[in-house]
Amino acid sequence: MYAAARLSAKSDVKFCVNAAYLYLGDTLEKVQIFDSILVQVGPVDKLEHESGYDLDNDAAATIPPLRLTLSYLAKIGNYQIGRFQVDQDLGSERNYGIARSWLTDCNNSHLECLSGTVAELPTRVVDIQPTDIVNSDSVRVVHSQGQRAEYAALSHCWGGEVSCLLTAKTSKQFQKAIPLPTLSPNFRDAITITRKLGFRYIWIDSLCILQDSGSDWKRESGKMGLVYRNSSVTISAMASPRSTHGILKCNQTSLSPQPVTMRLFQDKSNNAIPEVRIERSDLEEENLRVLDQDSPLASRGWALQELMLSPRHLFYGSNQIYWRCPKGFKSADGFSCGTKFPDNTSYSALTTVFHSDILRQTVPTLYEPRTVLRDYYNLVQDYSSRRLTLGSDKLPAVSGLAGRLHLLLGGVYLAGLWSCDLKRGLLWRSEVGSCKHVKTYRAPSWSWAVTDQPITFMIRNLTPSPLDIVILASHVTLRDNTYAYGEVLSGHIIAEGRTIQLLRSTQVIHPRLPEGYSGLVQFDQQEDGEIFAGPVMVFLMKTGSEFRLLSIQTQNGDREDWEVDYDSIFPIDYTCIIVLANYPDESSMEGLVLQKVSGEAEEAYERVGQFTLRVEPELVENWPKQTVRLI
Repeated sequence: MYAAARLSAKSDVKFCVNAAYLYLGDTLEKVQIFDSILVQVGPVDKLEHESGYDLDNDAAATIPPLRLTLSYLAKIGNYQIGRFQVDQDLGSERNYGIARSWLTDCNNSHLECLSGTVAELPTRVVDIQPTDIVNSDSVRVVHSQGQRAEYAALSHCWGGEVSCLLTAKTSKQFQKAIPLPTLSPNFRDAITITRKLGFRYIWIDSLCILQDSGSDWKRESGKMGLVYRNSSVTISAMASPRSTHGILKCNQTSLSPQPVTMRLFQDKSNNAIPEVRIERSDLEEENLRVLDQDSPLASRGWALQELMLSPRHLFYGSNQIYWRCPKGFKSADGFSCGTKFPDNTSYSALTTVFHSDILRQTVPTLYEPRTVLRDYYNLVQDYSSRRLTLGSDKLPAVSGLAGRLHLLLGGVYLAGLWSCDLKRGLLWRSEVGSCKHVKTYRAPSWSWAVTDQPITFMIRNLTPSPLDIVILASHVTLRDNTYAYGEVLSGHIIAEGRTIQLLRSTQVIHPRLPEGYSGLVQFDQQEDGEIFAGPVMVFLMKTGSEFRLLSIQTQNGDREDWEVDYDSIFPIDYTCIIVLANYPDESSMEGLVLQKVSGEAEEAYERVGQFTLRVEPELVENWPKQTVRLI
């Protein structure tokens, strides 16, 4: 910056004390901490180009501001100057003290938080302070037998094989003693944290569920929602990609240039001279918003349910610790709101449903089912981008969420969809490109659980229309009838709706303004010869008295005329069925693309895509009604 200033025609220096965590448009009343300084040399009337600036060619170009971070603690009136200095040794007594203070404050002062009622322990827990074991360097697995006690739960990534698992072979020995050195680093660290928080028990999935027993896994995974919901706190190993990584890291970084200390002013009340530390800002600094969007745990499928159902979290990143409870967030550097944290209003309707009956002040569930369903669809969108080690876990990994929601929504749970909102639930589509169906059966073709690709929903509140599909029957066959929200063996929907034939073409046209354009279709799977994996245009064609749809690929061009290349049409019969019409503007409608399934004893169709049309309702009223069985 100094070298650039010397070459600049104007090199005056301007300082701005800033609260970098505020949202754009927030006012001074929102400020809790002034945590940064912006230093600007020279003019600011030109926008900074993303590629930087060239003083040789433009001596008056704007010099990018220098961003400095303030830490230590000083007060000016009601404002705090500087964030708390973070101890990057996550296993330090200072960090344990911060975590205990958050927990104590939540227990004693937060009217919005947990009631303090002690729930039953899970079927099995790890006793980390067994009184009858001479070796204090051991823990053991105990059967709770309905005992009530506070406990912690661990949310973590397996990341491959885990060295110490509860099995039929190890069960008896684990009930006697488990030497701590035999446990994976994540488990040892979680046990240490639990001890420091003052709890005797912790629930860890690989130590509390028999890993070689399908029946035990089904039974206990079905209770997993309650395990996390009833925990006193969930320890979330956000930055640990595998069980061997560990949670309590010490990431001391060397700063360049070295921080400097600056005196502010003399405090006349005690003659003290407050100081703050100034260092260059790290533009890639860790915070909970970043961890929530891009961390090993944030990509794990099972962890979303654990996040949503746990009322209190102690998050461990790489550089500091964080807290979340029903009242809000905290971080070790002193922040409690703003851009450094996830949006606290996300899924607010869902969290109310999940926790309303365990809070100190009982919160009535005021949300309408439609509002809760909106949050649910958004949650499924988030979940669809996460990874699962076993594809068969697609539905079980959100079974705890489904079980809690079912109490409010009623009706029937259908492989991830709800009978009370089945029409909207059917209208999911690929978020980007295609969403290929998995080969090994785990869900009907109409369920979002049929794909491993990210999906999105058409979430709109629509008034019922005469053109809407009519659901006549629906059914799902479960793999285990005692596990209502788990794996499914089959499922079908019988529905009646307006249908039209669709021709699918590999032809590519280059029109300046395509005539006859009627909407978009997005096939779940790209076929050979197609150059686009995303939405393609649909044209309404009339041959004699019969209407058909043609999906055709388009690229920008200047040709005004084009003709259908019938040789480019796939020799496959596709049927489009209207699901929802946008009433009163019924010219806009959404539906599914279907393909007949061969080899079925009863005529059946499978979903192969989704479409949006803008067609006059008078035309659609003349389309034939058809009853279809979707599998």
